Amino acid sequence: MKLPERIETERLLIRPFKLEDFEPYLEFITDDQATRYLLFNDDQKTVEGARELLDFIITSYETDEPVFACAIALKNDLFIGSCGISAVAEGGVNECYYSLLPRYWGKGYASEATEALIRYCFKHLDVSEMRAYIQPGNRQGIEVAKRVGMKSDGSAKHPLFGIEASLYTINRTDGSDSS
Repeated sequence: MKLPERIETERLLIRPFKLEDFEPYLEFITDDQATRYLLFNDDQKTVEGARELLDFIITSYETDEPVFACAIALKNDLFIGSCGISAVAEGGVNECYYSLLPRYWGKGYASEATEALIRYCFKHLDVSEMRAYIQPGNRQGIEVAKRVGMKSDGSAKHPLFGIEASLYTINRTDGSDSS
């Protein structure tokens, strides 16, 4: 799956991670609020674990199967969070995720980044449906999904992790593939 060199929005850059992101990435991954609903393990939430994970992601970019994980940065290239996608079913069905450092919450950045990411995937990749599996209590995650045009499909078990979650979806035919 081809990673974007950069997706630019009015206020943000969505781009592959780079080594210079380590310090803010470490702050992000060790922030319990930022990662409350993400499935990082305790080892990944250490300096060594964060370094290994970031190195793994960056190294994967040079392979035939890169990890589709991107940094969300302000226009001045300051890292504020991450977003990405992963396949969860056959036929171009992918899951998207989005998370920001708490000091950037409530400014519309997550919605702006997620909408741009979904639009990119529908336009440039073989993605037919985008899903968000949102854990109970993640009200902000649900609001972002709604703002970007996703519709509730009730609750479902995550196909890879087995956790029960609220399922939100949007299809390429929902009009999201326009530029």
